[in-house]
Amino acid sequence: MEHKEIMRDKIMAMFLLGAIGDALGMPVEVLTKKEIQEPFGYIRDYLPARPDHKWCKGFVKGQWTDDTQLTLAIARAYIIEKSFTIEHVFLEHVKEMERSTAGWGGSTIESLKRIKGVYPNCNISEMGNPTGAGNGISMKIAPVGAVFAEEIENAAKSLEYCEYKEFVSKREDIYLDCIAEIAQMTHCTRMGIASGFAQVGAVLTCFDTYLDLGSVNNYFTAMVINAAEKGEAYLINDGMIDKLSERFKNLFQDDAYMKMTVDELLSATDGATCYVYNSLPFTYAMFLRNSYSIETLFETINAGGDTDTNGAMVGSLLGAYNGTKIIPKYLLDGLWNREEVEKTASDFCDSLGL
Repeated sequence: MEHKEIMRDKIMAMFLLGAIGDALGMPVEVLTKKEIQEPFGYIRDYLPARPDHKWCKGFVKGQWTDDTQLTLAIARAYIIEKSFTIEHVFLEHVKEMERSTAGWGGSTIESLKRIKGVYPNCNISEMGNPTGAGNGISMKIAPVGAVFAEEIENAAKSLEYCEYKEFVSKREDIYLDCIAEIAQMTHCTRMGIASGFAQVGAVLTCFDTYLDLGSVNNYFTAMVINAAEKGEAYLINDGMIDKLSERFKNLFQDDAYMKMTVDELLSATDGATCYVYNSLPFTYAMFLRNSYSIETLFETINAGGDTDTNGAMVGSLLGAYNGTKIIPKYLLDGLWNREEVEKTASDFCDSLGL
């Protein structure tokens, strides 16, 4: 397969497996591993939302949540402008907010309503929740990583090494500014920016077609630690004590995550909850333990915690790394509103010239 075919397949898989992971995790969101096992057994297929679900009551089998909804909004902003301008990202978020806010985090809803009340006479990127530390940025930012990856691929083909390194460095700074704007729109914190930039770095790594089986883990962990540190340096006076980069370092040092059981990983990340300081490190550890199998997605869902978001993020990484070949047909066939996901992903690929 040529590069364009490989890249298109990987991007389609990133969107589809992200939605699949979101939908698989939706019914058991916030439950612990034990609370999932007792009534549900080991989840490998879609379930409807449980009757007492706080955010997704009435959701049907295979229905995805805000994780996918806002990922598609980010993608559509790019399709319109061929860039991630904060104005179009905001407007696409507003469209989705008017469509449904089922399952949305409080930081996102409150910030968008506040901005909508004064837009366009406001600085969008300074109006987010100053305490937002959930998954609202990392869960939806994967399309930015896909665009960055394609730019790097094209630069590698056309530039000499020194020019290429300079190009990547400059684009990295541009994307950090871009992600900071998007993060500060709803999560005006170091944690929001760091988590977004780390996830872009993670996705970027997964799209690297030159990686072999023995090099992905070290490259991946170095990338996300570096990205988190740069994100944390972007906004340093928000009063937050926890540093995402430090948790990454503790988990990744000497491949500690590879020596842990799932239960030990859950303990090390405080249950993989919706606090991004817990969920994102857990997600990365699960992905790196087995980056080549759909079983990684099932294992992530059945571990409990912020299951829909953890599932969406792991699914996106698995898709970007492996392509569509690892997606089981029954999960693809059972995905709610699959056509919307595929159409947006296809249009996104077209906008990249793939």
